[in-house]
Amino acid sequence: MGLPIFPYDSMPDKEGIANTFASVFKSVCQRNSQVRHEQLKSEFYRKYDNYTDNLYIMSCTVELVDECTRNLKRGKLLGMMS
Repeated sequence: MGLPIFPYDSMPDKEGIANTFASVFKSVCQRNSQVRHEQLKSEFYRKYDNYTDNLYIMSCTVELVDECTRNLKRGKLLGMMS
């Protein structure tokens, strides 16, 4: 099952866009059960406890963030449109 397409281009007003976005978000997201919450929490703490800094990660500068955001496609939602 693919993700629904967010038809924001056909929406004339901000309220319609917001309501459609909320509907799409609700359809693809769900709450975790308490059991799943505990599993994810345990996995996070296990990974966090074993985390070590990776010195090879490039530093993030204002210029790099600026360049990346300028190269993003306008009018697209991550995972919602191809």
